[in-house]
Amino acid sequence: MMIMKNRPILILSALLMLPGTSVFCADATRFNPNPVIPRRIEIKSESAIPLASGGKAQCEVVVPAKASPMLRYAGSQLAFYLEKIIGGKVAVTAKSSGKKTAFILGPSGAKLAGFDLKKLDRDGYIIKTIGSRIVIAGNDDARGNPQKNIPQWNERGTLNGVYEFLERFGGVRFYFPGEIGTVVPRKADWKLPEIDIVDRPDNTYRQAYYGHGALGKKIAFYRGTPVREIRMGHLFQTRMSTLNLPNCHGLAYLGLVERFAKTHPEYFALRDNGERINGVNPKNEHEVRGQLCYSNEELKNEIYLDAKAFLSGQSAASRGIVMPNGKSYWERSRHSLPFFNIMPGDGMYPCHCPKCWPVFSTKDRQKSSDLIWKFKTDIARKLKQEGVPGYTTMMAYAAYTKIPNVDIPDNVIVQLAQTGPWNESNPEGQAKSLQLMKDWKKKLNGKTYLWTYICKSGSRPVMYIPAFTPRAVGSFFKKAAPEIFGCFLESETEYWISNFMNYYVFGKVMWDVTTDVDALM
Repeated sequence: MMIMKNRPILILSALLMLPGTSVFCADATRFNPNPVIPRRIEIKSESAIPLASGGKAQCEVVVPAKASPMLRYAGSQLAFYLEKIIGGKVAVTAKSSGKKTAFILGPSGAKLAGFDLKKLDRDGYIIKTIGSRIVIAGNDDARGNPQKNIPQWNERGTLNGVYEFLERFGGVRFYFPGEIGTVVPRKADWKLPEIDIVDRPDNTYRQAYYGHGALGKKIAFYRGTPVREIRMGHLFQTRMSTLNLPNCHGLAYLGLVERFAKTHPEYFALRDNGERINGVNPKNEHEVRGQLCYSNEELKNEIYLDAKAFLSGQSAASRGIVMPNGKSYWERSRHSLPFFNIMPGDGMYPCHCPKCWPVFSTKDRQKSSDLIWKFKTDIARKLKQEGVPGYTTMMAYAAYTKIPNVDIPDNVIVQLAQTGPWNESNPEGQAKSLQLMKDWKKKLNGKTYLWTYICKSGSRPVMYIPAFTPRAVGSFFKKAAPEIFGCFLESETEYWISNFMNYYVFGKVMWDVTTDVDALM
């Protein structure tokens, strides 16, 4: 499993209510987000609202003078592509001139349409015509600024609506960021029908990782487009989710080696030669941050105290956490309020201590899963008993994939690691995978989310050959849809462009599981 980008947490955000999602209350019910507002797509047949005539724009884009950076970016993107479609200049103004068809973006547009944006699911939007005005609006996080950073976790509903408008009515296709990967038809004469669209994603969590796998260097993109623009364009144009729900080897990112290697070696896994895997003499990359003993009650309590401090808004320094770089912070790619990740480090070593080894030595995956899940859920259970807000995220992965014979409290969110789309050629194996999703759903009385793999260069790169499997991507996620609320798509590749069609289809199907992939292609 690959490691997501490091970012320290800077502020205490809202703990229990995340806008536009159905169930986010830590002390009431299990985290089980489902779309709340119905999808509505109503488009009249007659086109009478003018946007262009003879290659000259008959429209303008209205963005309030005090708009957020994200809303201004949405306006600039809309105007940029409208100009490419029409072939003439499209003005961006703070107020409507009253002389042209006006795109009204953001809250002012929603107000005009009489629509309460609070009713939208996260990342959703509305597109509605009102006479000669076209409203495109969603919830936009004022903290996100595309000019300064890549606002991955800042909601950008209006921008999602802009891209949907351009695709649905302008015929634009955002296959991959940049001029080469974007298809823009010309429409010198262009009129719109009456439109009433309310849309939101079918899956709350939608993320893809395009790592470099075994090449031993940063991923190679393609010439002529800055890497930052590709990364940001990919997130935006494929409508990746803005909910940060980390679940990736979080126990390796609590500075346990730095804190306890010398003072509490018993916290770390024991080798068969009597050495502790405490980061002192690592044999591989997975041992640098240590491997743990999952029978040690004192270690379990330390991790509980870490989780309690984080979820209560306390600093990492309050727990004496020191990361390998000597700084004290909560690693945001693993722990992001209101979510604290309790997942063993990768390449988990089976501890040979007198308590762990009788379990691991049997090579019985059910017994090892029970051991690991008891360790993890004991922490979550104590957090719940003490009224600590928020959730713990945990993964069913490798030696702890099997459903454990332990109770899983409702402040636990489970992610299930499965092969995914590239197992579609193995019907028997895929059937077992889908059944496991159903069984986990039954165990939790709620959906899981997935971690899947379409890794072109996981061990040996097959250079310069694209790994497009769009039909497999579409087929798998349609089958999995009833059991999950999202997926993280791990996708190592030597060149990002080698997998772009998989990312494109993933974004479409995860937003709308009824997407016709053949028609899309």
